[in-house]
Amino acid sequence: MKITKAMILSATLILAATNADASGHCKEVKGRITSQVVGLNFPNGDPCLSPVGICTEGSLTGNLKGPFRFVAANLTPFPNSGATPNVFATTGVLTADAEFCGGDLVFNDTSAFSVVSVSDDGNQAFASLQTVDGAASTGGCQDATGRVRVQGLFNLGCVDCKYEGLICGVEFSDNDDDSDSDSDGDSD
Repeated sequence: MKITKAMILSATLILAATNADASGHCKEVKGRITSQVVGLNFPNGDPCLSPVGICTEGSLTGNLKGPFRFVAANLTPFPNSGATPNVFATTGVLTADAEFCGGDLVFNDTSAFSVVSVSDDGNQAFASLQTVDGAASTGGCQDATGRVRVQGLFNLGCVDCKYEGLICGVEFSDNDDDSDSDSDGDSD
C-alpha cells in the first residue's frame, strides 16, 4: 500500500498539540464526513474560487453535523522515485455550516492523499488536519479554537472518512452528542 508518505504527514500534523481556550471549555468531537468534488461551480451556482480548481461540498455527521464546503489553495506533489507523483498534499479552507453554534466554523486544512488505489473499488487513502480559524468563524463559533483529524478513503471526495478532535470555546447543547457519529471505536 503506497500511503506511507501521506500517513507520515498526517501523523506529523496530528502531533501538534491542541490548546484549550482560556476557560478550558472544550469538547471532544467525532463523526463521519462525506464529500464530492464539484466542477467550476457549487451546486447552488456559486463559483469554485480555488486557484488550483479543487472544491468539494459535503456533510458532517456526529458532533459537527451540517453541510460544508472546501476550497483548495494549492496542490503539491510529494517527491517519489517514479516519474509520476502518486501522493499529493493540499491546503485550503473548509467552512462548515455548524448547526450547534448558529454560524460557520472555519478550518484551515492540510491534507494528503494518494492517487494509487488501496481498495478493490478504486478508492485512495486520505488524511487531513483541520485547525479551527476562530477569527474567520461566525456566530457562536467565533473565537473557537481546536483541531480535527480526518482520515479514510477518497475518490473525488471522502467516500468513507471519519473525523475526531477537540473544539474549544464553543457552547454545545446537550443534544450535540456523538450518537449519530456511527463510531465503531476503530481507528481506520
